[in-house]
Amino acid sequence: MSDGDICSDDERYGGLGAMMYNSLRHQDDRRAARARSAVAAAVAAAAPVPAVAAAAPVPAVAPVAVAEREWLTKRPSKRSKKNPPPAAVPALTAAPAPAVDGAAVRPPTEKKGGVKNPPAVLPSASAAPFSVDGPTHPDGIVVDIVGTTMSCQGRQCEEHEVCGVVLQEDVVVRLRKIQLMVEGKEETVIAVYWVTDGVDRCRVGFLPRHMAYRHAARYDGALAQITRVLSDDPTICDSAERRMFHKMRGCCSATIISTLK
Repeated sequence: MSDGDICSDDERYGGLGAMMYNSLRHQDDRRAARARSAVAAAVAAAAPVPAVAAAAPVPAVAPVAVAEREWLTKRPSKRSKKNPPPAAVPALTAAPAPAVDGAAVRPPTEKKGGVKNPPAVLPSASAAPFSVDGPTHPDGIVVDIVGTTMSCQGRQCEEHEVCGVVLQEDVVVRLRKIQLMVEGKEETVIAVYWVTDGVDRCRVGFLPRHMAYRHAARYDGALAQITRVLSDDPTICDSAERRMFHKMRGCCSATIISTLK
């Protein structure tokens, strides 16, 4: 049996004295434990408690005035008669834009009941660079040049037996009013001259007689460009053009390209 074991063989087998001694021992242990607990509690109560930081004061809320409470709670659509709406600020009128050459200038828009914007004011048109009464350049005037295969009446020169041979498309000619003896009588005719290098050269034909009677002064000095040359070649001209070519002793068409008088 060890030293720490206070129970003998008599206690294990019903020894009364050992059992009583053991019970008293346990009671002493419990009393000692309670005493230690009481001392620890007293020491803890006597220790100083650390100070706790004071919380920041809550700011006081300013009381809402009665007038402000009514203004916040009332509907915006209903206005009180005591508080009239604020005065309207006058609208700023934009300055009119400066006038631009060739552009329409519109006056500032004024808002009135049912009145639409006034029409645009167009600037006055500048004077035309040329006078209406002066010479004009008519478009699409075509004349016939006849007698281009003849050599009489000055239609030959040192270079050409028949000056009309120089007539081709895009060739430029000039019309001149001249006095010519026809069948023993002096007549006013419009002769056609070939123009090359800016110089009037050969006489290549005439305008029909009725043109000289009515428009001699108007066509005098006008320039024309050959656009169509008739011939007796069936591959180039039809039957009507060939008949006209033989009747007029040579014929071509020219368009006026200069200003008429």
